[in-house]
Amino acid sequence: FSHLRYNRKINEWLRWELFGQFQNNSITQIDSRILFGTGPRFKLVKTDFFRLYAATVFMYEREKEKTTPVVKHADLRSSSYFSFTWIPRENLELISTTFFQPLFNKFSDYRILNQITFKVKATKHFSLSVKWHYLHDRFPAGMAPRTTYNFATGFDYELPTKKKLLK
Repeated sequence: FSHLRYNRKINEWLRWELFGQFQNNSITQIDSRILFGTGPRFKLVKTDFFRLYAATVFMYEREKEKTTPVVKHADLRSSSYFSFTWIPRENLELISTTFFQPLFNKFSDYRILNQITFKVKATKHFSLSVKWHYLHDRFPAGMAPRTTYNFATGFDYELPTKKKLLK
Protein backbone atom coordinates (compact mmCIF):
# COMPACT_ATOMS: atom_id res chain seq x y z
CA PHE A 1 0.00 0.00 0.00
CA SER A 2 1.41 3.38 -1.01
CA HIS A 3 -0.40 6.70 -0.75
CA LEU A 4 0.78 10.20 -1.60
CA ARG A 5 -1.31 13.34 -0.96
CA TYR A 6 -0.64 17.03 -1.62
CA ASN A 7 -2.73 19.92 -0.28
CA ARG A 8 -2.50 23.46 -1.66
CA LYS A 9 -3.85 26.26 0.53
CA ILE A 10 -6.34 28.47 -1.33
CA ASN A 11 -7.49 30.47 1.70
CA GLU A 12 -8.07 29.94 5.45
CA TRP A 13 -10.93 27.46 4.98
CA LEU A 14 -10.19 25.87 1.57
CA ARG A 15 -7.44 23.54 0.34
CA TRP A 16 -7.10 21.82 -3.05
CA GLU A 17 -6.02 18.17 -2.83
CA LEU A 18 -4.21 15.92 -5.29
CA PHE A 19 -3.55 12.28 -4.44
CA GLY A 20 -2.42 8.97 -5.85
CA GLN A 21 -2.45 5.48 -4.44
CA PHE A 22 -1.36 1.93 -5.22
CA GLN A 23 -2.59 -1.09 -3.31
CA ASN A 24 -3.06 -4.81 -3.45
CA ASN A 25 -4.79 -7.11 -0.97
CA SER A 26 -5.25 -10.87 -1.17
CA ILE A 27 -8.13 -10.87 1.36
CA THR A 28 -10.20 -8.44 -0.73
CA GLN A 29 -8.97 -10.19 -3.91
CA ILE A 30 -7.41 -7.02 -5.34
CA ASP A 31 -4.33 -7.83 -7.42
CA SER A 32 -3.72 -4.13 -8.08
CA ARG A 33 -5.64 -0.89 -7.60
CA ILE A 34 -4.20 2.38 -8.85
CA LEU A 35 -6.12 5.59 -8.25
CA PHE A 36 -5.70 9.31 -8.73
CA GLY A 37 -7.95 12.09 -7.54
CA THR A 38 -8.40 15.78 -6.97
CA GLY A 39 -10.87 18.14 -5.35
CA PRO A 40 -11.61 20.66 -2.59
CA ARG A 41 -11.16 20.12 1.15
CA PHE A 42 -12.96 22.43 3.57
CA LYS A 43 -11.85 23.37 7.08
CA LEU A 44 -15.00 23.31 9.22
CA VAL A 45 -13.50 23.73 12.71
CA LYS A 46 -10.02 24.55 13.97
CA THR A 47 -9.04 25.04 17.60
CA ASP A 48 -5.82 24.30 19.47
CA PHE A 49 -7.14 20.82 20.34
CA PHE A 50 -9.57 19.88 17.58
CA ARG A 51 -9.81 20.11 13.78
CA LEU A 52 -12.65 19.00 11.49
CA TYR A 53 -12.46 18.80 7.70
CA ALA A 54 -14.80 17.68 4.91
CA ALA A 55 -14.00 16.99 1.27
CA THR A 56 -15.62 15.73 -1.88
CA VAL A 57 -13.21 14.78 -4.62
CA PHE A 58 -13.19 13.17 -8.06
CA MET A 59 -11.30 9.87 -8.31
CA TYR A 60 -10.17 7.73 -11.26
CA GLU A 61 -9.52 4.09 -10.39
CA ARG A 62 -7.95 1.18 -12.32
CA GLU A 63 -8.38 -2.18 -10.69
CA LYS A 64 -7.33 -5.73 -11.49
CA GLU A 65 -9.05 -8.40 -9.43
CA LYS A 66 -7.26 -11.50 -8.19
CA THR A 67 -10.02 -13.76 -9.57
CA THR A 68 -10.47 -16.44 -12.22
CA PRO A 69 -11.18 -15.21 -14.79
CA VAL A 70 -9.30 -11.98 -14.13
CA VAL A 71 -11.65 -8.97 -14.03
CA LYS A 72 -10.38 -5.45 -14.76
CA HIS A 73 -12.13 -2.15 -14.05
CA ALA A 74 -11.52 1.48 -14.99
CA ASP A 75 -14.00 3.56 -12.99
CA LEU A 76 -14.82 7.09 -11.91
CA ARG A 77 -15.80 7.47 -8.26
CA SER A 78 -16.73 10.22 -5.90
CA SER A 79 -14.71 10.16 -2.70
CA SER A 80 -16.28 12.21 0.07
CA TYR A 81 -14.92 12.24 3.59
CA PHE A 82 -15.03 13.76 7.05
CA SER A 83 -11.83 13.86 9.05
CA PHE A 84 -11.16 15.02 12.58
CA THR A 85 -8.04 15.34 14.68
CA TRP A 86 -8.19 15.53 18.47
CA ILE A 87 -5.00 16.60 20.29
CA PRO A 88 -5.52 16.05 24.04
CA ARG A 89 -1.81 16.69 24.76
CA GLU A 90 1.06 18.15 22.77
CA ASN A 91 2.50 14.70 21.93
CA LEU A 92 -0.79 12.76 21.44
CA GLU A 93 -3.18 12.74 18.47
CA LEU A 94 -6.32 10.82 17.61
CA ILE A 95 -7.25 11.06 13.92
CA SER A 96 -10.37 9.59 12.33
CA THR A 97 -11.29 9.76 8.65
CA THR A 98 -14.46 8.26 7.18
CA PHE A 99 -14.84 7.94 3.39
CA PHE A 100 -17.89 7.27 1.21
CA GLN A 101 -16.90 6.26 -2.34
CA PRO A 102 -19.74 5.51 -4.79
CA LEU A 103 -19.32 4.96 -8.51
CA PHE A 104 -20.62 7.93 -10.48
CA ASN A 105 -22.55 5.70 -12.91
CA LYS A 106 -23.89 3.25 -10.28
CA PHE A 107 -24.43 4.95 -6.92
CA SER A 108 -25.40 1.63 -5.27
CA ASP A 109 -21.81 0.40 -5.88
CA TYR A 110 -19.97 2.06 -3.02
CA ARG A 111 -17.27 1.59 -0.43
CA ILE A 112 -17.26 2.93 3.13
CA LEU A 113 -13.88 3.18 4.81
CA ASN A 114 -12.93 4.35 8.28
CA GLN A 115 -9.35 4.87 9.41
CA ILE A 116 -8.57 5.63 13.04
CA THR A 117 -5.01 6.45 14.06
CA PHE A 118 -3.60 7.05 17.53
CA LYS A 119 -0.18 8.75 17.42
CA VAL A 120 2.42 9.34 20.07
CA LYS A 121 4.99 11.88 18.89
CA ALA A 122 8.55 10.78 19.58
CA THR A 123 10.15 13.85 17.95
CA LYS A 124 8.96 16.84 15.94
CA HIS A 125 8.67 14.70 12.77
CA PHE A 126 8.54 11.04 13.95
CA SER A 127 5.57 9.34 15.63
CA LEU A 128 4.65 5.87 16.79
CA SER A 129 1.16 4.92 15.63
CA VAL A 130 -1.59 2.36 16.14
CA LYS A 131 -4.11 2.20 13.31
CA TRP A 132 -7.47 0.54 12.79
CA HIS A 133 -8.91 0.31 9.25
CA TYR A 134 -12.48 -0.71 8.43
CA LEU A 135 -13.75 -1.35 4.88
CA HIS A 136 -17.23 -2.20 3.64
CA ASP A 137 -17.42 -2.81 -0.13
CA ARG A 138 -20.98 -3.18 -1.44
CA PHE A 139 -19.77 -5.24 -4.43
CA PRO A 140 -16.41 -6.78 -3.52
CA ALA A 141 -14.17 -8.67 -5.95
CA GLY A 142 -14.90 -12.38 -6.48
CA MET A 143 -15.72 -14.16 -3.23
CA ALA A 144 -14.08 -11.55 -0.98
CA PRO A 145 -15.96 -10.57 2.18
CA ARG A 146 -17.99 -7.37 2.03
CA THR A 147 -16.53 -6.16 5.34
CA THR A 148 -12.91 -6.34 6.46
CA TYR A 149 -10.83 -4.63 9.12
CA ASN A 150 -7.28 -4.70 10.38
CA PHE A 151 -4.95 -3.27 12.99
CA ALA A 152 -1.44 -2.04 12.32
CA THR A 153 1.37 -0.42 14.23
CA GLY A 154 4.09 1.65 12.71
CA PHE A 155 6.27 4.70 12.48
CA ASP A 156 5.12 7.90 10.77
CA TYR A 157 7.30 10.64 9.35
CA GLU A 158 5.82 14.09 8.74
CA LEU A 159 7.64 16.21 6.20
CA PRO A 160 8.45 19.73 7.37
CA THR A 161 6.04 22.28 5.91
CA LYS A 162 7.09 25.64 4.52
CA LYS A 163 5.66 27.27 7.64
CA LYS A 164 7.71 24.98 9.91
CA LEU A 165 10.86 25.54 7.85
CA LEU A 166 10.59 29.31 8.36
CA LYS A 167 10.54 29.04 12.18
